[in-house]
Amino acid sequence: MIHKIVQRSVLILLLALPGQMYSAGLSMSVTPTLFEMSAQPFQTWESSVKVINNNATPLTIYADVVNFEPQGESGHGKFLPVFENFTEGATLAEWITVPEESFVIPAESSVAVPLSVRVPEDAAPGGHFAAILIGTKPPNDDQPFQITTSQIVTSLFFVRIEGDVVENGIVRTFTSSDSFVATPDLTFEVRFENKGNVHLQPQGEIVITNMWGKERGVIPINQQTHFGNVLPESIRKFEFAWKGEQSFTDIGRYTASLTLGYGQDSRKFVTKSTHFWIVPVAQVLTVLGSVFGIILFFTFV
Repeated sequence: MIHKIVQRSVLILLLALPGQMYSAGLSMSVTPTLFEMSAQPFQTWESSVKVINNNATPLTIYADVVNFEPQGESGHGKFLPVFENFTEGATLAEWITVPEESFVIPAESSVAVPLSVRVPEDAAPGGHFAAILIGTKPPNDDQPFQITTSQIVTSLFFVRIEGDVVENGIVRTFTSSDSFVATPDLTFEVRFENKGNVHLQPQGEIVITNMWGKERGVIPINQQTHFGNVLPESIRKFEFAWKGEQSFTDIGRYTASLTLGYGQDSRKFVTKSTHFWIVPVAQVLTVLGSVFGIILFFTFV
């Protein structure tokens, strides 16, 4: 039996937000929005997706399965239709079976859409990704993306096939939004590249210290959250805002140190650092003006 099944929420900024949909007074949601599991070739698993109709009228829905892959560096994704003639059963969407008939959800009620996952004997080790689209219009076999014209919610599938699994990632860049600021208020950007064949969730923190080595802030990264997955052979950009306490004695060069851990089979760590200056110009000019005024006063006297 497929094991290590985790049901989570995930953010996709394409077609619709997974798990819930609001449009022209129409409200629909689905749970779970993410199935994450580990499996071996030639295994079968059955479950269901719960679709909730939050409207005062009945709702007719249809289910369709597509493949899923990352798009860009901002955590967006895109859905790809199944091309059985070209992939020959090698994609996750071809391993998932959902009913072809429609489902009618009574007003303010829910239905469970059954599904089954059958991993073929020759399934390639590593990560495989797909999605079930729940829409208010039936998909068109000739034009798979025709379903995108309906109202849609999604449930993602992240399947990890055991075998020659590679967990490897690097921090491509770690930078601050400015190298010189007047107040302790700026944004850090982390670009993490997944060079393996399974999805990774980098977790860690950014520690900010002043020129004396005193800690001035800590930013947690993907801790106690299920967001932040990076799919294989892709780069994901993370942004974190920091606003520290303003103190004139902390003027000078700051260091931001990044530490990230990742990996399920064996924990690996990557580190990187960046520097920036905090100089409260207005306060410095005020102090210099006061000192200059005192010097002029005593000189005059």
